[in-house]
Amino acid sequence: MNLPTIVVCDGETGKREQIDTMINGQPDLVLLGTVDRDAAKDNLQDSVKVAWIELAPDPQKGLQLLGELKQAYPGMNFLVSYDTLQSDLVKSALQIGAIEYLDAQSGAKLLSEAVKRIISKEASARPVAAARSGPPPVMPAPSEKAASTVRESKNMRSKVSQLDGSPTGLPTWILPTIVLILLIVAVGVYFSQSH
Repeated sequence: MNLPTIVVCDGETGKREQIDTMINGQPDLVLLGTVDRDAAKDNLQDSVKVAWIELAPDPQKGLQLLGELKQAYPGMNFLVSYDTLQSDLVKSALQIGAIEYLDAQSGAKLLSEAVKRIISKEASARPVAAARSGPPPVMPAPSEKAASTVRESKNMRSKVSQLDGSPTGLPTWILPTIVLILLIVAVGVYFSQSH
């Protein structure tokens, strides 16, 4: 599966090259280009499936951008990266909606797992999107026979509700009375056999 990918990075050229190398190592990711944070909103489009946001040099601004982009593109998959593993950044990024937080040490290993999750998500979303894209089904007008059946059904329901809550037509006190009589007879039979 080809996943068009954009990298958002304000870091130095070495960082961009490192991210590009990691993306090129994933056959399912297709790198469309790298943009800085200021140009990210203008360069993303619905055809982009993955946006990789490098949090350096200012992680808080990177997280803010992640939130804005996630809101603008809710169906897009977001990866975030930073040189070090910091629990507060990981927690914030995942809460905002990132698929994965990649750090320098374990980024390559985590990336391939994240790509698998993205592929699975995209594959499951594809049939739903295809079903939504077609025209709505045309429902035929009900026939006169169907309309009369519906009227008869409504009439039957109103007759049943007039039976004082009992679908059998019997008064509601009759069933408990029958059960009580059967219980008395059963107890009498039991005691007559045991003596």
